[in-house]
Amino acid sequence: MKVKDIMSSPVITCSEDETVEKAARLIKEHQIGAVVVTRDDEPVGIITGRDMAIKVMAKDLDASKVQVRDAMSSDIVTIDADADLDEATRIFGTKQLRRILVTEDGKLVGILTARELFTRKPKTAKLFAACIPFKAAT
Repeated sequence: MKVKDIMSSPVITCSEDETVEKAARLIKEHQIGAVVVTRDDEPVGIITGRDMAIKVMAKDLDASKVQVRDAMSSDIVTIDADADLDEATRIFGTKQLRRILVTEDGKLVGILTARELFTRKPKTAKLFAACIPFKAAT
């Protein structure tokens, strides 16, 4: 099975110049966990409800005045739509991610969440666990 077989598409995006309030409305309207942030139609980040809570609400900032670029996570990881699910599992495990952007010929075509992967292919959870670096307590 390939990433393209279980990814979510189309991807909901917003410009980095938009407000956090607008991104929050997109998340609510589409019942999703994150919005991909773009600059000139290219992904430059991702903003989640958690980002909004920590970087805006917890600081008592006005979401209608804070730009998405100031609250987004800019560490995005991509995977090719034709990649197999074991590769996606390794990426989720080694990079400790919840979402991976899916590309085809360099263009954003979807998003894959860890939840989608483990729901559709439950046996991948063991591979995922094996990829997580172990840190001994000191």
